[in-house]
Amino acid sequence: MNAQDIIQKLESRKAGQAVSITVNRPGKVRKALAAEAGDIRKVSTYSLQLAAYGARQPVKDAVQSGEREAPTLPEWVERSERVGGVNFWFGKNGGVYLALPVFGDKGNARVQWLRNGEKVEKSEIEKFLLASETTERPTKDETEEKGQAQFNAISLENIAEIH
Repeated sequence: MNAQDIIQKLESRKAGQAVSITVNRPGKVRKALAAEAGDIRKVSTYSLQLAAYGARQPVKDAVQSGEREAPTLPEWVERSERVGGVNFWFGKNGGVYLALPVFGDKGNARVQWLRNGEKVEKSEIEKFLLASETTERPTKDETEEKGQAQFNAISLENIAEIH
């Protein structure tokens, strides 16, 4: 999806509202096994919130109490720009990202793995995947204990649907 399509879908939504985003991206596979792995894709559906990261309560509370500094952009992000009411991150790699906090108590996405266009179980392709694809994310509670909030930075080119 391009930025204009995303703006059109999100600009009429109110701040704080939940949005469901489906991402279809290439799986991160081991280079040595890439030919054998074939075309592995990860299709994930996230529940995200139209809110600024710094506006999330655990982050605000930690900043106010002095537990942490105010949030800044990650090192890999060159700049952040608000366009049509939607905040985009522009990466130093030239990529453009939609960065939104996770909505609700469950930070995990619904995930479906595909290999050469066919649905497969993760266990069937796990030997091809990088560790970053198989590592569990910290829970919401673990993240909030650090004065942080769960969020996703999604490359625009991988956004398949927005609901």
